[in-house]
Amino acid sequence: MKVGDLVKTTRSLVGVPKGTLALVLGSREPRGTYADGTGHKMLMLQVAASSPRKIQILSRDLELVSGDR
Repeated sequence: MKVGDLVKTTRSLVGVPKGTLALVLGSREPRGTYADGTGHKMLMLQVAASSPRKIQILSRDLELVSGDR
């Protein structure tokens, strides 16, 4: 997944239900216990809702809706 892709969450987060659409704003390598060497990235998302909310989530918890595979 890259910047500009439209994604859907595959698990719920606090205040963000499963299946929420979001736009990828950026990515970085995870740190700490999430840096398990599996190649998953930590993505910054703009939630597609009425408020300008941004969240961070691992790429393994997202499904690509629109963009390059």
